[in-house]
Amino acid sequence: MEEAAKGPIQEFGPKLMIEVMDTITVFERGNLRIRFYDGTEFSYEAA
Repeated sequence: MEEAAKGPIQEFGPKLMIEVMDTITVFERGNLRIRFYDGTEFSYEAA
């Protein structure tokens, strides 16, 4: 979360992904759920 405290993220790469993401769950139909270490979650439903 130190990176987020520095201000808006300008570039998102593998190093930052490892530092902020806890899990990525991929469901059978291609839907995704991304959970961050701070507890927030983001879901994406495949069309």
